[in-house]
Amino acid sequence: MKTSCYLVASDKVIPAWLQPVAILDLCAARGIDTHELLLNTALFASDLPFTGRYISLLQFQQLLRNANRLWPGADFPFQLGHQLLQHGLGPISALVDSYSELSTVLTLLCDYSVLLSPALAMRLVRPAPNEILIMFKPSAFVSVDGLALVAAITTLASIIKRFSGLREARYFFRSSVGEHREHFIAHLNGSCCFSAPFDGVRLLVDDTEKESVSNSVRSQVAIADCKALLPNAPYLSERLQKILASEGGGHSDLSACSVKLGISQATLKRRLREHGLSFQQQLDQYQLELALIELLLKRTSVDDAAARLNFHDSSNFRRAFKRWTGLSPSLMKANFNDLMPPLVK
Repeated sequence: MKTSCYLVASDKVIPAWLQPVAILDLCAARGIDTHELLLNTALFASDLPFTGRYISLLQFQQLLRNANRLWPGADFPFQLGHQLLQHGLGPISALVDSYSELSTVLTLLCDYSVLLSPALAMRLVRPAPNEILIMFKPSAFVSVDGLALVAAITTLASIIKRFSGLREARYFFRSSVGEHREHFIAHLNGSCCFSAPFDGVRLLVDDTEKESVSNSVRSQVAIADCKALLPNAPYLSERLQKILASEGGGHSDLSACSVKLGISQATLKRRLREHGLSFQQQLDQYQLELALIELLLKRTSVDDAAARLNFHDSSNFRRAFKRWTGLSPSLMKANFNDLMPPLVK
């Protein structure tokens, strides 16, 4: 495995014997030809069960696209989400079973999100004691892989329903629903909001529940097994986001970030370009995420949100926000409140 401080999408770090095998099993049950399914994935049926083999994110996404194309219907990512809960998550399943507190499990799932969904990064935000938000974003590319997102949220929806601390769940998708709304309703069994400002899950939980540390041997083994499967570094986009967070976001520039990554500015630009990214896009994404949390989850005023994002003038923040989203901060707040009112306590 790669030993630098960041990964690129061509690095082979995804265990082929976990989710890829789950995809093959799921498709085999529908009579899909394995050889056609594995086309352009660097995997071959003769190598099954792929123990010890790793594939890249690019190859994994190709496998997802192949499966979705060959699947007889429009519900492949939902069925994959259910399948992964049965097998395909490896030590994540044992980790979930080792804890009784929902908030603890969600925190651990975010820590090991690459095992839940290699194409996605997860962030946990707790705007209030009784509220948890899980935000999804692409781990390596500029846009979210829709197949991976639906599969991950389907799996997560099934996981969270196991816990008594859950009172309500609402699901958010930046994309429009299209013609298959019934699949979201049937498989997620919760309120779904489309054309939302972010991809994620918002949970109302029992605010008396406290995070705890499990000292059971089972939980320790599960965590050790998860750590053993983690890549040695995050993808470049995730690494850059962490650098921006450590530097306060608005005070970072290309030069400072390239120094922290140990590469030249030209190399950083090239690496980002290979993933359809740019430094400005990454900076905008980081600031937009903070802005959405402040405005929509914490219900901060526009002026206060501007100050917390280190904008010296709120008018500059308003212009930047409109450039990011096409909407003014005030209109975004109004639209969000119409889309989903505050959770009832």
